[in-house]
Amino acid sequence: MDDRCCDYGTHLIFLGLII
Repeated sequence: MDDRCCDYGTHLIFLGLII
């Protein structure tokens, strides 16, 4: 999986969910 293209958006969403 190329989680380098859409990993940024997912990371931001995850951070928002965690925080």
